[in-house]
Amino acid sequence: MRTGWSSADITRMIQDEYEELTHLSSSYIKKMVDVYRKEIPPSELAMTTTNAKVARRAVRAVNNGLDELNELERLYNMQMKRVEIDVGNEEKINKLFATTGREVFVAMKILKQSADLKMDLGLLKRQLGEVSVVGENARK
Repeated sequence: MRTGWSSADITRMIQDEYEELTHLSSSYIKKMVDVYRKEIPPSELAMTTTNAKVARRAVRAVNNGLDELNELERLYNMQMKRVEIDVGNEEKINKLFATTGREVFVAMKILKQSADLKMDLGLLKRQLGEVSVVGENARK
């Protein structure tokens, strides 16, 4: 699929060359291949295909699609405004709200999703085992 083969060609290869799924009709296998092909995210297809035509189509789909990173950033900013409202209200009345923790948790989940997506796209590198200390007590 990533090399640009048609669903019909893949179906023939599965049934004729590999002699697999011969008990199923070729039209059913073709539909299964089409369904699977649609499930491959365009960004992943663009990075993994060896076929220039498939890559161009995938990049076009990514460009025309939703910008998930920007949407996650927008959602995170909205959520942080909610947290700030709760924290501000808590400070005004000098009492903690039970809902503030949930609002912070939702912000944390959005932040994690954004970091995971950036790592999946190769925009962010996981720094395993690295610790950075900054401040007055940090050694120079």
